[in-house]
Amino acid sequence: MTKRKLTAPAAAPKHIHVSTLCYPALDRALYAPPRLVPYIRLRGLWLSAAGFSPHDRLAVRVESGRIVLTRA
Repeated sequence: MTKRKLTAPAAAPKHIHVSTLCYPALDRALYAPPRLVPYIRLRGLWLSAAGFSPHDRLAVRVESGRIVLTRA
């Protein structure tokens, strides 16, 4: 079985938006507002071109102003 290529050609920069997702309120007060949290969804053929496949496990490293995803 051949191994997958670990390096992919550089793709053009992608720009996505950070959306909002609602979590239930922490307290169970009757009219407590929901908590709004940032939400990011990635999809597209460019992920395949970068070497990612469905069901891959990813390692997520969070830095100030940056999120780095690598195959685990």
